Amino acid sequence: MLANAGANIPQFRLRRLDIAFFYLFPYWVLLAAFVWRICYFDLVSTVLFTIYAAYQLYAAAWAWTLWRLNQPGPPSAA
Repeated sequence: MLANAGANIPQFRLRRLDIAFFYLFPYWVLLAAFVWRICYFDLVSTVLFTIYAAYQLYAAAWAWTLWRLNQPGPPSAA
């Protein structure tokens, strides 16, 4: 929960969307380790956190788009 809350600091407090985007990769590793570990104890929690992990793909696309849209200068053609 601290890692999840920590993502809000660069994104909303510092307004550094580049740092927030690159924060996703270590967060995914931590989330994968958590899901792997909890699968031995509780099936319901494993399923719910797996759904949340799938949502993280959408969150990454959203973070990438925000980062690209908020870069200074003219928008890129790509």
